[in-house]
Amino acid sequence: MAIIQDYDLSPPLSGAGAVAALRNKVIFGFASGSMDIQPNEIVTRSVNATLLTLTVLQFPSNNDAEQAAIDIEANDFNSQADLNHRVPLDRYPNAHSHSQSGVPALESTIAHGQYIVSVFTQTPGGDINALKSLTEKAFDRQIAMLDHLPPLSPVEVIKQDIDPDRMLRRLLNPDEDWEPDPRSLAAYDLQGFLQFQADPLSEKRLYQSLHIEKFGVGGSYFRILGDYTHQGLSDGFQSGTVKNLQGDLLYRSPNISSAHDTWLKILNAPDPSMTPKNVPDTKCAQLPTEGDVKNFTCAVRYRQYVGLVWGRQLDDAQQRAAAQYALLANSQGM
Repeated sequence: MAIIQDYDLSPPLSGAGAVAALRNKVIFGFASGSMDIQPNEIVTRSVNATLLTLTVLQFPSNNDAEQAAIDIEANDFNSQADLNHRVPLDRYPNAHSHSQSGVPALESTIAHGQYIVSVFTQTPGGDINALKSLTEKAFDRQIAMLDHLPPLSPVEVIKQDIDPDRMLRRLLNPDEDWEPDPRSLAAYDLQGFLQFQADPLSEKRLYQSLHIEKFGVGGSYFRILGDYTHQGLSDGFQSGTVKNLQGDLLYRSPNISSAHDTWLKILNAPDPSMTPKNVPDTKCAQLPTEGDVKNFTCAVRYRQYVGLVWGRQLDDAQQRAAAQYALLANSQGM
């Protein structure tokens, strides 16, 4: 969740849509998107992909949200009125939608209480019925979730606890940067953590099978990995090992047995010679990386927690592992 400032809205909204949202006193929001072709640093979007970007914004009142939905659509439509045309949605007659000639995409915005939901969909060839169906499915899922999310006042937004499950208090933070950031210092449940994964469906199955329920992230994923939307925030497992982990991660399981299962799945081919002395339930390995940056990773287990730490040098990773273990042990009473 982010408090909206003028530079935060475009993207995901268009510049014209961002102006309309700000004019109607938007409070906070979040955007998420995916497509069925794996993006990379060169290709971030393809006309041959099925793509969906979804933005949720909250406003001070129902009237503000309704007016924002109207204004966002009007501003977007009028920016190229000679090319755009209205597209009604059968199951959502109150949605404001349009597509553009020659563009295989549909944009639609709807107000729901104090929220608006804005959806951008694209399908290969741009069949209008396929676009409408995908948009309606997105509204079905998102609106149902919003029905269980009471809107917040501006004061409540500011007073939100950034660490309700005490994950960040247990997470090694060697940079000592305590400014919350979804990419480099944040605590999540499974739904939130999956927003930043490269393959959320397979990772959801994995995390659920291991009964991992809470996540803490830190240690500069953003600076090391670059744009997290390309590579995912962690990609913590792949075929039973860790793939290019750079940063710090903390998993919490509901019990010690589940945490042990998680620990066994991580670094399933550790190097015994790298194990730090006097640090129980810890294993380390050097993993492949891109370029010249070395990747030494250690997995630490303490009761129902499993921590992952990274360093450019082995002794750095070992010291971080020891520090993470000590932090978990000393935080047990919290």
